[in-house]
Amino acid sequence: MNKGRAVFYIFIASLILIIALCCVAPAIFSQLSSSTDVAESTTEDTLNNYGYLAVQSVTYKLDNLEADITVKYTIEPWISVLVFLFGKQDLKKRIQELLHYPEPGYNQEVTFQYVGINKAVLHVTNVSVENQNDSYWLRKHSFGCHIPLLTFIIPNTDDNKTFENIDKMSKGFAYFRT
Repeated sequence: MNKGRAVFYIFIASLILIIALCCVAPAIFSQLSSSTDVAESTTEDTLNNYGYLAVQSVTYKLDNLEADITVKYTIEPWISVLVFLFGKQDLKKRIQELLHYPEPGYNQEVTFQYVGINKAVLHVTNVSVENQNDSYWLRKHSFGCHIPLLTFIIPNTDDNKTFENIDKMSKGFAYFRT
């Protein structure tokens, strides 16, 4: 066996070992915690979880038919390592699923402007429906988990809307052209 091939196999084996440790270590540490800690954390603490994302807040900055959406979240440190090693595609997919964008039937385009370990910023087209008289209607919407703090910023007005611990908006609301 030549020396280059041996180095390659050692590298692959090391990478597999690192991945295995990242995946197994959290399971081992969670088994070591007491049963009362687990019972307490499975109710309210996990309502804002979507997979490995623990959502802190979602902010919509509305601009006519479009919106810039900022999602703040935390992820487990061992997942951060996997995101660093394998890229952000799964993280982007989970954020889109969490926000339920694009919505079927509304011809929406979702563009990630920034994706990091604690925050993502998306631009979504056709978030709202255009009404007459320079007004728009933001449709009712649901999310993949409870959002602890949901804020809608409407430029050029003081009429920002804030909701707490919400997983769906059963009613939409109107706002005017910016």
